[in-house]
Formats: sequence, structure tokens, C-alpha cells
Amino acid sequence: MPYASTDVVRRTLTGSVHGTGIKVDSTSTGLEIHTHDATLNQSLFDEVHLWAHNSSGSAVTLTLQWGGTSNPDNLIVISLQANTFLKIVDGLHIQGNLDIKAIASTANVVMVYGYALSHVQSQPLTGDAYVEDDQVYYNGYVRR
Repeated sequence: MPYASTDVVRRTLTGSVHGTGIKVDSTSTGLEIHTHDATLNQSLFDEVHLWAHNSSGSAVTLTLQWGGTSNPDNLIVISLQANTFLKIVDGLHIQGNLDIKAIASTANVVMVYGYALSHVQSQPLTGDAYVEDDQVYYNGYVRR
């Protein structure tokens, strides 16, 4: 049986407003960074890329809750040195309506930036409305 063809759509993190950084203001409860939406991308996965900036003059620990809160299964713990900007996640996958949340050891000094590459199924269109055969539907957008 052949696999359905897929395409990639670059998305803003769901916790971001217009692609801007997400300030980690929480030291105890995870702040939303990104949520995978299985309905919109047809149960495939998001490939997530994240960077973090520590504006503090001291080191800060950033904890990412990757789809859950169990230690160590769902936690990624990163030490960010003072006044640093570095890539902290390079293409890890998340799927199944799970989310990524962040907690910092000091509130309001860490900004998280990034994007998600959503792997979506390509679907051929029928009807008179479209000239090309292959279109990608995702979150209300049509790509030609």
C-alpha cells in the first residue's frame, strides 16, 4: 500500500503572537510554547526548532515539558549561561495533540523563539475552482 504524499508547512509557534518571542514568566507551571494540532495537520507531526535568550546576568535553568511532566521522560532541562542566545531544540518531533511548555528558574528573563515545521498530507483537489491538481490544505490556507 503506498504512503500518502506529504508536504511541509512552516508555522509560528502557537504560544507566540505574530512570531515574536515568548517570555517565560513561569517558575512553577508550564507556559505554552507550542501545541500540536492533530485535527489541522491530519494526525502527522510537528518538527520543532527553538532558540532561547537569557537576558539575565546570571545562569538560568530552562525546563521544557515535552508532551508531559514526568521526570525524566518528558523533561528537557537546559542551563543557559548569563546573557546568551542559543539553539536549544533542533528538529524534535511532537504529535498527537501534545504540547510543549516551559518553566524557568528565574521569571521574565528567558525568551523562547522558534517555529514548527508541520508535516501535512497533500491532497489532490477536484472541481472547477483550481487549475493545479495538487494543493495543500492547512489551517485555512491553500498552497498552489
